[in-house]
Amino acid sequence: MVIRNGILRSVSQPSGAWKKELAARSKPSPSFSEDGSKYSPRLEKALARLDELVDWERSHRSVGENRLMRVSSSPCRDLLEKLGSPQKTLRTVHVTGSKGKGSVVALIASALQQEGFRT
Repeated sequence: MVIRNGILRSVSQPSGAWKKELAARSKPSPSFSEDGSKYSPRLEKALARLDELVDWERSHRSVGENRLMRVSSSPCRDLLEKLGSPQKTLRTVHVTGSKGKGSVVALIASALQQEGFRT
């Protein structure tokens, strides 16, 4: 390396060892096929194994064409009752999630304003 006109420049091309290392680093990940277009057999096998595992979140859904997610709020209601039902005096709406919060908050604000609440 040399500095010419305030610019750091290389004076030689990479040696044979460097060329091999650069070539090795530019190969696709072992997760993909040699041309990088599809998953490797090893990754395919791992993904198939993961697909076999039980999805506990969805394990209580009915099977067949009529798949419905059954969600019960009774555990939350029981807890709130044991805590003295704080939701009855709390004047806050808490919205969480990764998408749609702005739309949900706008709808809630509009509904509350129509009922005379100040938001």
